[in-house]
Amino acid sequence: MLPTRWEFQDAMRNEQDTDLRLADDVADLLAERRNEPFLHALFRRQKGGWSSLPELCREASIEPPATAVGHVHVGWLDDPDETPGYALVIFVAMGELQSTIAIYNRARLLGAEAQ
Repeated sequence: MLPTRWEFQDAMRNEQDTDLRLADDVADLLAERRNEPFLHALFRRQKGGWSSLPELCREASIEPPATAVGHVHVGWLDDPDETPGYALVIFVAMGELQSTIAIYNRARLLGAEAQ
């Protein structure tokens, strides 16, 4: 039996809410100073590799965000525009087939090490 129009709209609204929560959690992880240990743990990992978000949070001694339940992975790459000191940080929630990408100023966090 096909879902009613209302059931479909509710499902779409729930999916959008999950997208927004992941984006909000990513913004918090990348912008708040209290989460800098998470970023240090991430940038110690090999560029182009994937790490479990909850695992990185444990390593950094911070509480994982609520959206980290399940299979959320994070990795980083050099900025495709080759802006010195910048990186792309990619979050992928496999169970929900969602992703969020942010540009991060590694040089601000790591100094000369980021070059």
